[in-house]
Amino acid sequence: MKKLQSECTAKPVLKIFFSGVIFCLGVLGGVSCTRTPTELPVIPPPTYPLSRQYIGYGVVDAAYIQVLDEPAASGLSLGHLRRGSLVKILERRISAGKAGPWVLIEGAYRGWLPEGEVQIFDNEAKAQTAAEYMTQ
Repeated sequence: MKKLQSECTAKPVLKIFFSGVIFCLGVLGGVSCTRTPTELPVIPPPTYPLSRQYIGYGVVDAAYIQVLDEPAASGLSLGHLRRGSLVKILERRISAGKAGPWVLIEGAYRGWLPEGEVQIFDNEAKAQTAAEYMTQ
């Protein structure tokens, strides 16, 4: 009989305890769900890579390369560049199913070159120095 009484008195205490815990969680959860955070727009600072219209400058590293109209080996040839040619790099693209990354260049021609055939520099002075070194 004593065992039954202790079980009966323990159950209401546990029930009250768990009810209190569930109530507190509900109150905390309700407060966090109803609170609306202030949303601020994300405006990136005008840092070096974000503020330019181009990626950098490049120097053709291959002895002789075709500038293509699209970033694919099957593209039409727009012309040829020789080792040491200085170009402005406007875009970099990795095309799905096509070999390697490509760069869109502007110089004597505006077209695409395989990235592996161009040394890329962050400014024109460095690229010019590299171009002079390659053509010596």
